[in-house]
Amino acid sequence: MRRAAVGQGPIVVMLHGYKYAPGLGRHCPHRTLFAGGDNWARGLGLDRDQGPLGLAVGWAARGWLHEVHDRAQRVGVELARLLSALHRRAPHRPIQIIAHSLGAEVALSALEHSDAGAIRRIALLTGASFSQRATAALDTRQDARWNC
Repeated sequence: MRRAAVGQGPIVVMLHGYKYAPGLGRHCPHRTLFAGGDNWARGLGLDRDQGPLGLAVGWAARGWLHEVHDRAQRVGVELARLLSALHRRAPHRPIQIIAHSLGAEVALSALEHSDAGAIRRIALLTGASFSQRATAALDTRQDARWNC
């Protein structure tokens, strides 16, 4: 939280999709997607020391699809609490989310449950959500700064 408050530039939240889970060897997103030379943060131009802040969020996305789908929505509620707190602490830093696959459900759930204006932009890459779901989540935002 402290780094977020004093830094400049956006806070970029990175959400993986289905079949990843922290701590599960080759399925751990922190060892694969979010680490190494060709990782998401580097590809997005995020730097650990200055400028935009990357926040890699790992969640348990393995198991039966319907169970993981439900879990994604619950993770989104928890993420909304974190992002709302970050926004209150650092309102000068726009929060952006990039999500792949079932990470879209986490992102949309976070949008629905976060403070108005907390999340400025969402990019869904091959989002595993129905368009009606995305439209409903976007409709929850009454903030004039939100645009599609």
